[in-house]
Amino acid sequence: MSLQHLLAELARIDLIVRREVMRWQMAGQDPDDDFRGLKMSDADAVALAARPFGTSWGQTADIDPKDTRAFAAALAEAERRANALAEALHRKGELPRLEYLAAAFGFDRFDLDIFLIALAPALDNRYERLYGYLQDDITRKRPSASLALDLLCAPGPERLLRLSHFADDAPLFKHHLVERVDPLYPTAGRPSLLSQNLLPDESVVAWLLGDYQPHDHLGAHARLRAPQSNETDTLLAAQAWPDVERAVHEHKQGEWPVVVFYGIDWAGQEATARRLSVSLNRPLLQVNLAGVIDPDLPPSRAIAFALRDARLTGAIPFLTGWDACLSDGAPPPEALAALCAYPDLAIVAGRSAWQARGFARERDLLWLDFPIPDYHHRLELWSHFLRGTSLDGSTVTALASQFFLTTEQIRDSVASAKDRAAQQGEPL
Repeated sequence: MSLQHLLAELARIDLIVRREVMRWQMAGQDPDDDFRGLKMSDADAVALAARPFGTSWGQTADIDPKDTRAFAAALAEAERRANALAEALHRKGELPRLEYLAAAFGFDRFDLDIFLIALAPALDNRYERLYGYLQDDITRKRPSASLALDLLCAPGPERLLRLSHFADDAPLFKHHLVERVDPLYPTAGRPSLLSQNLLPDESVVAWLLGDYQPHDHLGAHARLRAPQSNETDTLLAAQAWPDVERAVHEHKQGEWPVVVFYGIDWAGQEATARRLSVSLNRPLLQVNLAGVIDPDLPPSRAIAFALRDARLTGAIPFLTGWDACLSDGAPPPEALAALCAYPDLAIVAGRSAWQARGFARERDLLWLDFPIPDYHHRLELWSHFLRGTSLDGSTVTALASQFFLTTEQIRDSVASAKDRAAQQGEPL
């Protein structure tokens, strides 16, 4: 039903596009001209010079009042159907994905319509030809900011007040839901904002259709995990869990801190993050920043893409490999700022303790150390991983007291010993 709601909203955009096509035809623009936008006659230049400021060709023509009423009725019906589908999902305790997208990233109806105009060619390539026609250029298969204004605004200079919706810090572009792409002009120089093409992010398109695909910059370094409880995670997370549980309880009184895992016990960090995911019944988005960050993608941008995907999926972001963000014992101020600005729970994890400096923050950091487990915890770990073997309690006690190993090392040691015993056909 979420897809049906998306299609109902696109039906409204389709009507707006059809109305504009009718206007263009009434204004004398030839839809059968295969060289539209590639040539200009003297008569074309004169007509273009005479066109009022901030007005498309279609907006120079008046539609017959009968057609105007028909379009208005069709638009009202499309809006009614979209609202009815949304209400049906609300009654089930669900949000349509498109509605969730707008709420999660804080954009309004005008932003949503811009997004839908950009989205349409990704779902139906007939819009590529329609947009080429409406932009007087058959090579322009994606909508420009100018076309979006033509479709959504009345003619005149007042439409320029809407340009703020296309700025770098506007929700659609700040969160990389839509990218502004320069058209391939043969002339040098960056085109104006009005001329730039609007391209929806492919991972957002996939998510709207019910499938999560990480942003291209994250690729195979991102993994979305459903909350799944198991006995092993409960044991591995035992030492840190009281502090995490306290943070969960205190969250009810205010906002989340940024949770910082550090220390040598990596398996304990992973288990604690998974257990927190289960406790809150939310998926966990694990992103290995060490695999993502490179000279072309600095820490702040890598973090922004990871947090964008976490917000998109409603997951807890679990940013591992945090040491890759550190320089001289601290993350860049802009990376820390992006993390602190995130309005939900976030976890960063690495081996090293670090300093939070260079940024005036109001958000708390909850520091959780994951050292080598103490003796009692090591004893529990050895007993757990050796369960079902013939080793007696004194051997397990000796292993726990003599070897200062991390959770991961204990687990891997037992697995390797089992492999050797099986290969040799002998008891462990």
